[in-house]
Amino acid sequence: VTIPPFARDVLGGGATDFGFLMTATGVGSMAAALFLATRRRASAWAIAVGATTLGLGLAAVAMVPSLLVALPALVMSGAGAVWMAANGNTLIQSVVPDELRGRVMSVYTTIFAGSTPIGALIAGVLASALGAAAALGIGGILTLLVGGSALLWLRAHPGVARAAGTAAPRRIPPAAAVAHPAAAIPPALSPPAATATQVATSAVALGAAGRAAMGSPPPSD
Repeated sequence: VTIPPFARDVLGGGATDFGFLMTATGVGSMAAALFLATRRRASAWAIAVGATTLGLGLAAVAMVPSLLVALPALVMSGAGAVWMAANGNTLIQSVVPDELRGRVMSVYTTIFAGSTPIGALIAGVLASALGAAAALGIGGILTLLVGGSALLWLRAHPGVARAAGTAAPRRIPPAAAVAHPAAAIPPALSPPAATATQVATSAVALGAAGRAAMGSPPPSD
């Protein structure tokens, strides 16, 4: 949303500069995705680190309007966005029981898909009123604040972060779920898995905030 006017109005470039900027974002995204493929477990910490990295990159692009700075900063932003979204996607699917996964993922996808056009609209309004650099800067600072707050919260609650990384969901017996629908709600989980489910659900909001600030499409499952 904001990169095309940033390339044209702030950097004074054209299609070539815009192509380099988008390529830098893609390089960062691909690097993060390939590295994530080597990891065996998602982490709540990784979601917060990804959001912080995304915010730092966007803020750097806005504060230093130079192609030489924007290219590595957008590599950082692309890596942070994928690091955050992929870890959130993996974590929420891994800790939610099979009987609840469809419902939880529907909420997850709705938040991502619903927040993206809203974020794009806000970014467009800010870019029209204040300029593309200011829009990127505001989005970067907000994302950085969210990511930093999440890091501080996880540091203050280490048990929650550990539960999110190690808990395995307990399967709810189908007969119990049919006989009593209340048996298919999160309190039926064991305590570690219940805590992990809450962390994963909260991570959805963090992921949505970062993706909306960048104006990026939602990740596919």
